Amino acid sequence: MLNINTIMDPLNKFQDMSKVHIMNNLGYVPSWAGNIEYKDLPLKDALEIQYQPLYEIKGGIVDENGIYKFPGDPELYPLIKLTRNDEILYQYIFGMVSIVQEDGSSYVTRMD
Repeated sequence: MLNINTIMDPLNKFQDMSKVHIMNNLGYVPSWAGNIEYKDLPLKDALEIQYQPLYEIKGGIVDENGIYKFPGDPELYPLIKLTRNDEILYQYIFGMVSIVQEDGSSYVTRMD
């Protein structure tokens, strides 16, 4: 079974953007995350099959609120929080995506 919960603008940082504008920024990533065909795979693997090989961006962190922080760069707030079973996907502007595991570890990549 695939359990998915999606929250647009989970931190209310994009109130000046319409839901349609936010959705246009998300592209296909939420659809790929929810593809029932890959429900038994970890989220990263499911995304790689449908997109292309993902390359990890190291050096930043994703905090408990889903804010992506990279030294010297402005903080990125999530456009969407998508919970898929026990993994959380945050999607940001600039095509940035993070996948957070139950233990708090994260994988950050770019999907544009």
